[in-house]
Amino acid sequence: MYREGRLPELLSVTKQWSWQLRRQRNGKWPDTLFQNLVVFAEEFGTPISFFADGPDALRIEKQLEELSALKQDANVVAVAHRMSNLSPERQALVMAALTLAEGETSHAED
Repeated sequence: MYREGRLPELLSVTKQWSWQLRRQRNGKWPDTLFQNLVVFAEEFGTPISFFADGPDALRIEKQLEELSALKQDANVVAVAHRMSNLSPERQALVMAALTLAEGETSHAED
């Protein structure tokens, strides 16, 4: 249950902004919360359903966890960093080399 003054702490927002949200919830202002969520979704490239429980939220949460795990590997980060400086043609060459290397790895394990 909401306690007075807790929203700014939970969301890391100003007291003025949380007051505006409460006024919207009480119907004193037009409801722009949904419009704000649409803007957040567009900005972060996620479906609006990410902000609710459901399959999209679960799928995106899993992707974020995988990305977080990848960021812990210094080699993955270094390769990604270097790839970002390459032209699309050079990136394709590196990807082809990685695909070839993966194939050789899987044959060596057989």
